[in-house]
Amino acid sequence: MSFTFNTTIRPGFLVGLKTSVKGNVSYKKSATETHKLEDGREVAEWDTERTIKDAAEQDAASKVRSKARSLIAGICSVTDFGYLCPIQGKPELDKAITEASKLCQEFNSTSKYTKVRFAAVCGTLAQDDYQAVRAIRREVSELVTDMQQGLEALDAKTVREAASRAKQLGQMLTPEAQVRLELAIKAVRESAKKIAAAGEQGAVEIDKRTIATLRETRTAFLDLDDNQGDDVALPAAQGRAVDFETTAA
Repeated sequence: MSFTFNTTIRPGFLVGLKTSVKGNVSYKKSATETHKLEDGREVAEWDTERTIKDAAEQDAASKVRSKARSLIAGICSVTDFGYLCPIQGKPELDKAITEASKLCQEFNSTSKYTKVRFAAVCGTLAQDDYQAVRAIRREVSELVTDMQQGLEALDAKTVREAASRAKQLGQMLTPEAQVRLELAIKAVRESAKKIAAAGEQGAVEIDKRTIATLRETRTAFLDLDDNQGDDVALPAAQGRAVDFETTAA
């Protein structure tokens, strides 16, 4: 039998990152051909020339940038709307931000042409942050749906990817909600193993109990449009601010 319960999230932080690699690379564009069409439009073709002054240094800068980002991602839950870190992870998050910043500074102090820029912003998920609760619950619900559809399509890869993301996001949930989600993930992963073992034949019967569990779990994380009284635990610490992601030129 399906049922719902009030799902709360743990207090925490929404972490934004801004990283980029500057210098060393330059681009030169030149028009090669221009075509005038019968309808009056004009179409031009361009060639782009890229010049890297020091290829080895550029490669090293890209690796430093990736390492800096991975230090933060390793502490947080990766979601479609940013990195999320629970309150209890604040000391590790601060340490990761300091280490990532130091890593970039050390590279910049010796590089000749290339500079790696890094900044991080931590916004507190407040007690009355209804939009944050709603966004997290919606993403959990969507991931549960992805797991269910993956099972029904006998797609083990989709199931595993959705389960991994859901498990990461689970650390932002209260214990009751987290246990509920983890039970569903465990059942899904067992079914994914059976699908993978069946190979191309796909001759595996989907566990109806697992599908039922997923449906019940999804129901528990449905949107808050009709239930704005759900609680969010009060943060025990204040966050500090810092920034958002860009890509290298």
